[in-house]
Amino acid sequence: KEQARLFRPYHATRVILSTNVAETSLTLPGIDYVVDVGLARISRYNPGRRVNTLPIKRVSKAAANQRKGRCGRVKNGICVRLYSEEDFISREDFTAPEVLRTALTAVVLALKSRRLGEPEDFGFIDPPERKQLNAARQELKFLGALTDDNQLTNIGHALAKLPVDPRIGRMLYAAAHVEHCLPEMTILAASLEIPDPRLVPHESMQGAREHHKEQAKGRCDFFALLDLYARYSKQKKALSRKPLMNWCERHYLAPSRMREWQDLVKRLGRELSAFNTQKEHPQPASEEAVHRALLTGLLDQIAMKTDKGLYTGTFGKQLSIFPGSALSKTAPKWIMSAEMMETSQLFARTVAPIKTSWIETLAADLIRHEYSEPAWSQKSGHVLAFQRGYFLNLPIFSGRKKQYSHINPEEARALFIRDALVPGEINGTFEFIEHNLDQIDTVVKLEHKIRRHDVLVSEQTLVDFYTERLPENVLSESSLRKWLRTLDEPALERLCLTEADILKRALSDDERDLPDTLEYKDHALPLDYQYAPGEQHDGISTRIPLPLLNQLSQADFDKLIPGYLLEKIEYLIKSLPKVLRKKLAPLPETIAFIHQPLKQDTRPLLEAMADMLNLRAGLRADLHSDLFIKPSDFKLDNLPEHLTMKLVLLDEAGDELGRANNLQALQSH
Repeated sequence: KEQARLFRPYHATRVILSTNVAETSLTLPGIDYVVDVGLARISRYNPGRRVNTLPIKRVSKAAANQRKGRCGRVKNGICVRLYSEEDFISREDFTAPEVLRTALTAVVLALKSRRLGEPEDFGFIDPPERKQLNAARQELKFLGALTDDNQLTNIGHALAKLPVDPRIGRMLYAAAHVEHCLPEMTILAASLEIPDPRLVPHESMQGAREHHKEQAKGRCDFFALLDLYARYSKQKKALSRKPLMNWCERHYLAPSRMREWQDLVKRLGRELSAFNTQKEHPQPASEEAVHRALLTGLLDQIAMKTDKGLYTGTFGKQLSIFPGSALSKTAPKWIMSAEMMETSQLFARTVAPIKTSWIETLAADLIRHEYSEPAWSQKSGHVLAFQRGYFLNLPIFSGRKKQYSHINPEEARALFIRDALVPGEINGTFEFIEHNLDQIDTVVKLEHKIRRHDVLVSEQTLVDFYTERLPENVLSESSLRKWLRTLDEPALERLCLTEADILKRALSDDERDLPDTLEYKDHALPLDYQYAPGEQHDGISTRIPLPLLNQLSQADFDKLIPGYLLEKIEYLIKSLPKVLRKKLAPLPETIAFIHQPLKQDTRPLLEAMADMLNLRAGLRADLHSDLFIKPSDFKLDNLPEHLTMKLVLLDEAGDELGRANNLQALQSH
């Protein structure tokens, strides 16, 4: 209507406000003046971000001259340019050809299907940049139309025959062969090939948007289009031309675009008749089926909602849902978009919610996997790692557990040996593992006994032991069992640790003279060794049955055990007053002199030591009483915990009744 008014006869001065469509599309009589701001929104495709943009740019000299030519056609006219002549001179001569500022997916597909060679070698008048062609090839790979070596797939050959954009063709292919929703997808495909028929007039923008959202009934934008098409088709059958146009006007619809939409649906229907695999009267397709079919063509136009309510899209895009969308308020976690257009900001237009499981299925070969925290799982019998999946750097899933042997067999085997075999953290019974654990436990106990951690070999030595003996394919419980069934007896024995395998050094006789029991008459009192310096339980403890308590004397425990006696002798001698210690020099020889006899002496330890030391030093009580060693001269106050026997009293049931460091305290208890 507004355009039609331009051609009516007029007598008053008129002011016409127009976009750059007036440069070449319309020739109006009677134009006396043109006022040119020198700017226009020029559509450009960004191949790096896969986004269509409508930036405001300076027009070229040719475009400016076209604007000037709108006046002076039938009489003299004046063009006023609102920019300097220097600005005009600095501009490009011509507007960049469309081939340099548009997506070339369909062009590359056509060249490949017609076997016209590589796009870089084709004789374009204005050759596009390599990044445009690479973006087109990558998009075709997302559509499943190209292989990694840039050869057409069966899907690619099928898309090349369809008279629609490759994205839309991929949706139709999936609708026909996989999702069985071709009737619905044909309608949507036609809607994506034409301008949106829903109008949002400037003078009633708010009302129009609210009306379109209300008609959508909270459904996604694609199903809102399906509902709109169904409503229009019903009205067209019932109404003549004029009432139908009035109906369109009341519902903010462009009648010409609605007619174009319906005509295109019919043409596509004829083209796709060979694709239709549904029955004659199919049931309406589910929303999920339609959405999955749509997603096949929109894999690189997905986005994930962020904490701030915005969306992160593929290729690092930050975007928002277009305010006119039916989903602008609900804002699903994941969306796909038929179009991403950048004006004041980047907007996703015509959107629908999606599930990440669909992405994982459709883009299985394009998902990048990361694995972290590999660890042995005794429950599963395998080394497992946490798996994360990314599609174009968007996290599709995380937290899944995956057998690490399929990802990194070498590291999985090392973890299996270190964390399963060496500590014996494995299900079931394996004789060689039980034998090896017993051997290790014996040495660990020995280290507690001798109070040193320099006997058992390192964990790495044990790891190396198994690494040398196990084949590379043994990296789980099941593979271990399978391999063991193939071994004979000598081969199984090679898996058993010997003392030589686990001892870091040879043991002295005293280190081996560390009994597990303390013999008393017909009783064997069990001994427990703990190497815990600074703790009260450090040293040796023995368990005494209650009936035996009053039959024992402190002398039975003062000597501890033969392996500890030497250290106790040395400490007790060093506790003597200095004047007495001088008489015993050199101390090593004195200690060696009394060590073996003390083992056999049945007297109390301090009494026997005093007599032997006096004898060694030639000290006599009747000559020099002040230089005569008495049992009371030995200082026991600061005796280390491990040189005092801990006594634990047990009742007949084996329950603890008390514990002390000397027998008298325990007897009085």
